Amino acid sequence: MISGFFDDHAQFVYNKALTFQYEHVVSEDDIRLALATISYNIAQCFHRRSQKEGEKSVLQTLSFYNYCLSYLESSSKGMGCSNLIITSLNNIAQVYLDLCNFDMAHKVTDALIAVVSRMMALSYPVSFSEDEMPCIHLNALTAQRYGSAPVA
Repeated sequence: MISGFFDDHAQFVYNKALTFQYEHVVSEDDIRLALATISYNIAQCFHRRSQKEGEKSVLQTLSFYNYCLSYLESSSKGMGCSNLIITSLNNIAQVYLDLCNFDMAHKVTDALIAVVSRMMALSYPVSFSEDEMPCIHLNALTAQRYGSAPVA
């Protein structure tokens, strides 16, 4: 099993806790990055829990992933937090796919593709393993295919 898959989950969900290290907090951006990382890690806990408990945990999952992204939006670090942005968008798309909300999954996946494309164009570094980035790319491509054909 590739690191990053939840048990019994068909799509790749980045499931490693993210960490940050500061000897001392220097700026408000550092605080926003810390809050984004904490929100992301809480979202992962709810995401894993939602696999067993259902809708209540799913809504909390989405809330915390969105908190993470909102902290990053208000930060000047922006694309410097690429792993956090990519993993949040990837995981949000997977939540929407699990809910069969294909329109939202497509919107989030479009944002994910735009972020990854921008990062590649600007040569931003990412620190994913050899297994992880291809899984994220595959998720983005396959998510675009879900729900795209009308039901007969």
